[in-house]
Amino acid sequence: MVTTGIRGAALVLMLSAMSCANQVEVSRCYPDDHARDSTNCGCNGPVPAEFRCFAGQSCDPREHARDVLNCGCNGECNSGHVCTDGSCCNPENHRLDDALCFCRGPCAKGERCLDGECICDRKLHLDDEANCGCHGPCPHPGLEECIGGECLCVYSANLDNSANCGCNGACPEQAVCRNGHCECPAGFILCSTGGTGTARCDPVLTSPCACNPEDHVSDAANCGCSGPCGSGERCHDGRCQCDPLLHLEDPFNCGCNLLSGGVDASQPLDCTERFDGRRACQDGQCVCPAGTLWCDGQCTSKTQCCDKFQHLSDVANCACKGPCAEGSYCQNGACYCDPLDHQSDSKNCACKGPCAINKQCDQGACVCQPGFTACWVKDGWPNAGAVYCVDAQYTGAVCPDCVRLCPGSDFCSQAPGSVKTDMKFQCCVGTATSSKCTPWSTE
Repeated sequence: MVTTGIRGAALVLMLSAMSCANQVEVSRCYPDDHARDSTNCGCNGPVPAEFRCFAGQSCDPREHARDVLNCGCNGECNSGHVCTDGSCCNPENHRLDDALCFCRGPCAKGERCLDGECICDRKLHLDDEANCGCHGPCPHPGLEECIGGECLCVYSANLDNSANCGCNGACPEQAVCRNGHCECPAGFILCSTGGTGTARCDPVLTSPCACNPEDHVSDAANCGCSGPCGSGERCHDGRCQCDPLLHLEDPFNCGCNLLSGGVDASQPLDCTERFDGRRACQDGQCVCPAGTLWCDGQCTSKTQCCDKFQHLSDVANCACKGPCAEGSYCQNGACYCDPLDHQSDSKNCACKGPCAINKQCDQGACVCQPGFTACWVKDGWPNAGAVYCVDAQYTGAVCPDCVRLCPGSDFCSQAPGSVKTDMKFQCCVGTATSSKCTPWSTE
């Protein structure tokens, strides 16, 4: 019995030990199973906010934003890839990507990605004074303007600029720039014995350039003995003048209009106003960009403004003021009634107004309708000298204004008892021999 008791106790102890071992096995944590578990990273508990769990360690993605070995705490990037802002990126896939050029990030405004490099986009800087054609700002603000990506000399701004007179270069010592030409002091002559930049002011009496002006009336090299003409000029009658043929596409002096004077107001002298682009010079005339018109001092959309100069004879929209009335024509921007279109229009006979009642328009003249006869009111009676069309049945001595006094009646006649100072008429329906008349007194 004792032996049995000891064995039973030993069995109980053994079973208790096995149960405890199983409980330890269930609660054990394996770090490899939690190598990327942000809630229990490497069995060490949760990682801080904005951190990630990598290889069982807390990892800050901001410190690995460009770490190709552990990009953004997500591990090593593939061969040939780079780490950009915490993401692996293949540069070969972004050689033309303006938003992520060669995986380095977006190109700046005005740049584009070309072969993996952010370069200035010239087409976005064709009119950019700050970076003209991607070459930087124009060196002479106010005297130059960026057009088509090139810094061009503004002719009108350099008419008195001795450093670049009329856009033809600097004047020599002693000379001053006036109206685009270098002028020497009195007694001196502008003389050039070589190429550009060799001109000087020489005394007239000793200068090798002294000459007879009559021999140089058309000599652009020494026009009128005053020296060479500038770029874009010709020598005419011994004076340098703007050559229109050389300014057919010059927006600053289109067709030499700037020097001609008296130019039509519809064609401004300077073609440099802007409207979704620059006004251009074509064949010596300023023109607006496609889809626009010159209107009210600027290039304006065709849908927003009407060019009256294009509608000076447009009967449908005369001078942009709307259509002319029927039977009218548009001339020089004004509507005029056309008598030829109103030869039989009793409402406006030959453009002189409506015909009176009982009259009709025939070949541009108001005449009595059939069945009516013309009567002249005798002197001394009201409306003396007036002509009326009255019923042919009544041709009395007075021939009163039947139409006005008796509208709708067959005829009218002088009422009994009428005198010159108190005319009375009667409106009659029927015939002269058998009628019903109603008295009518004139005012």
